[in-house]
Amino acid sequence: YCMIKSIRLKNWKTHSDSTFNFGKGTNVIVGSIGSGKSSVMDAICYCLYGTTPAINSRRVSTEEVITQKPNKMDESKLSMEFAYNGKEYSIERILKRNGTNEATLYGDGRLLAGPKTSDVNTAIEGEIELGYELFSRAVYSEQNQIDFFLKLAPSQRKEKFDQLLELDRYEKARSNAVSLTNRIKTIAQDKKNWVEQTRARIKPEEIRELQEKIVRKKEENQKCETEKEQTRTMVTTLQQQMNELEKKEKEHKQLYELKVKAHAQIETHQKDVARIREHTGQHTLEELENAVKTCTQRTEQLEQEMKNTEQKKTACQERLNTAVQQGMVFAAQVKDLHQHEQELAGLGGVCPTCTRELEQHTKEELLKKSRETSDGLIVQQKTIADQKEIIEKEMGVYTQDEQTLKKELQGNQDTLRECQQKHAELKGLAEKETAIANLSEEVEKLGQHLTTLAFDERTIVDHREKTMNANARVQLLEKEMTANTELVLQIEKQLQEVEKQQQQLKEMEGNVQHLEQGAADMGLFVNALKAAQSDLRETLIETINEAMQTIWPKLYPYQDYISSKMVIENGSYELKVQQRNNEWVRVEGILSGGERAAAALCIRIAFSLVLTQNVSWMILDEPTHNLDGKAVRELSEMLRSYLPDLVEQIFIITHDKQMEQAANASVFMLHREKDHDGFTQPEHMNAVENN
Repeated sequence: YCMIKSIRLKNWKTHSDSTFNFGKGTNVIVGSIGSGKSSVMDAICYCLYGTTPAINSRRVSTEEVITQKPNKMDESKLSMEFAYNGKEYSIERILKRNGTNEATLYGDGRLLAGPKTSDVNTAIEGEIELGYELFSRAVYSEQNQIDFFLKLAPSQRKEKFDQLLELDRYEKARSNAVSLTNRIKTIAQDKKNWVEQTRARIKPEEIRELQEKIVRKKEENQKCETEKEQTRTMVTTLQQQMNELEKKEKEHKQLYELKVKAHAQIETHQKDVARIREHTGQHTLEELENAVKTCTQRTEQLEQEMKNTEQKKTACQERLNTAVQQGMVFAAQVKDLHQHEQELAGLGGVCPTCTRELEQHTKEELLKKSRETSDGLIVQQKTIADQKEIIEKEMGVYTQDEQTLKKELQGNQDTLRECQQKHAELKGLAEKETAIANLSEEVEKLGQHLTTLAFDERTIVDHREKTMNANARVQLLEKEMTANTELVLQIEKQLQEVEKQQQQLKEMEGNVQHLEQGAADMGLFVNALKAAQSDLRETLIETINEAMQTIWPKLYPYQDYISSKMVIENGSYELKVQQRNNEWVRVEGILSGGERAAAALCIRIAFSLVLTQNVSWMILDEPTHNLDGKAVRELSEMLRSYLPDLVEQIFIITHDKQMEQAANASVFMLHREKDHDGFTQPEHMNAVENN
């Protein structure tokens, strides 16, 4: 039992909010062009599978099925209820112009899938056991696509029929099996070649040689280890002897350095003594002490005289400065008087100070008085100049005396220093002679100690060389042992690889046998697939032809063609009809358009009956295309009276009013004001009343 009970369309194409309640049997939807008839069946298809033939082929986008006019809606909502195998289902799908579409599937009130649309699609196909491809070819016949199979070329028809009958799976499986068989054979041959090449590379004598080489290298390492231990013992003994010799060497070096240092000090003191004797001559300490005292007293006397001379020179400089200042004052006064005289000589009768008139004798008196004053100042200037000259001469005498005293003082100081130096040298002469005696005694003792020590440089050099050679031998032995160990590891690795290859050879030989057996088995499988495909094709064609022979008399109203069937000729599917003389002819060959439509409708109904028995639905969109009036009446009668016994629920989309007679469940008349972009208005009519 399978039946679509109802569907509701909101903002779906031309439907604002339309509800359709369907019944068991034939349901007819009638309406003029553009009234929204096909939209109802598209909605059923979209509810079930989330797509329609137009959307699936990209003739229409999902966004375009949302109502565009008179107002552009943001989303569309579809709701459908159906029953299947005693279980009640409800589907709801929401299409959004912007955003993600949503869907939910409920079974007996329990959520089965959602809100992801892909989850709902998968769940529905699992529940009703019918996929979209079979639904769109066997159940749902789009508008003007009733003769879809007849329009195909023979090669395409075979491909489509095999897809519809799902026979292509056997062909794909057979093709894949052949490819796999060839690949298995190739792999087996490659592995066999590898086995032969590997066997040629692995030689028993080379393996024995490698094993013998490992034994030799291990024996060499054992000998090296023994020699290394003996050499290390010798190194230990030599090192102990070296420690004693190095102590002697260190002591010898210290004594020798002390002796050399003492000799050097003696030589230095002897040179100092000779230099002092040469520098001091025959002078005694007393003579040098008196000379130092005399020079010291004379230095003090000269320094006092220098001080007195400097004081006199300073006083003389002060007098000279005073005279210079007075001379400058007198010169300035004389200059002012001369300027005043010039001004008086150039005046008229007016006093430049008080602007009163001057008499001639007054002017002369003023000039006379100014000249007398000026002459007095000139005399004073002369006196000052004479004093300057005397003072400068006196300054020269003091300067000369100062230089003489400085020179004498410098010489006396040099003599004092020389006497002091000689006095100090004579005082240290005895100390140096005593030091020379002490150092000579120390040199003699150091010489005796060195003789007693009896250190030989050649002995320690010989021991160092022996120790170095022994250590070098130990390192050489260790390197040789390391090299032997690495070589043994490499050889063992090679042997392991050879053993691994030998194991792989055994495994590969078994693998090759397994692959060859698998290739043989796959050949049997390919033949079995081919036979199964052929048997299944014959069985399906036979079943479909039985259905067509039953349907044809009910569908075709005339007696010129009494039956129809599908045959396989030259690798293609051909649709044929039987004439009254029992001759079978190709539909494409001689039938008219209406006759071809009847044949196409017949095969459609047969496919639906044979391939989709579990859902028992059939949707025909404009099935009367190219049918005459009598054929339409016969088709209506078959859809009303006969076909419901074979198919539980039939949906007819038509603009032909005669097809209303086909309904025995529900009839819907669709009305729409297209001139005003109106919405579809469905009118439900009872099929019984309509008849």
